[in-house]
Amino acid sequence: MKKLVALSLLFLILLSSCKKYPDGPALSLRSKKERLSNTWHINKYYYNNEDKTGDAQYLFADYTLVINKNGTYSLSFHTKVYFLTVLILDTPSSESGKWAFNDDKSFVNFTPETSTNSNASSSSYKILMLKEKELHAQTIDSNGNKTVVYLKP
Repeated sequence: MKKLVALSLLFLILLSSCKKYPDGPALSLRSKKERLSNTWHINKYYYNNEDKTGDAQYLFADYTLVINKNGTYSLSFHTKVYFLTVLILDTPSSESGKWAFNDDKSFVNFTPETSTNSNASSSSYKILMLKEKELHAQTIDSNGNKTVVYLKP
């Protein structure tokens, strides 16, 4: 009995130390590609460790990121600007292209092929959590600013 308990504890320690993403999960029966393939919406948005979810609701209104198993994606949102509670600007944005994991599947890379934004460029996100119904991803821009986005289907 003591051997069974010791082996169980050893297995749990090994399992928890082998998890791929910092925020989990430790084990999943679905592949990473299957978990990533979904229609995602912003749930929370942090910029330099500050909760900017409210700002994101205006900058990325109706944010929809569709990631397909075949390696394609599409992204759409509206940037809304208000003045004294009156909507004065509503600019739609969209892009589509290809996505791929890096070699160890710790990052997902997006390469736009079409975009309404002339400044659209490839982007890379470190995956912090990848579950069927939850995705946490982080990017750091060239100035060292860190963005962490929490997505839900």
